[in-house]
Amino acid sequence: MSISRKLPPRINNKELQRAFTDLYKDINSIIDYLNQNSSDKVDFHKGKEGSVKILQDGKDYKVLYKAKDGWVEDTNAQFNITKRQ
Repeated sequence: MSISRKLPPRINNKELQRAFTDLYKDINSIIDYLNQNSSDKVDFHKGKEGSVKILQDGKDYKVLYKAKDGWVEDTNAQFNITKRQ
């Protein structure tokens, strides 16, 4: 899925323009990070501490959290899944 890039407004003040440009760069990085394509493979090397992944394992789902020591599974997570069309 292609997400359009957010562009900062044009401002005549150089300092404000630089601040808005940096802010929008960060916003676009967050958008890119949150809108990654899902895949059948889990790359356990990717992700920052605090990241969350939801994996489908057959008919079940698993929730993984990225901790300082690596990915950990939440064995208490429960889902009530209804498919929408």
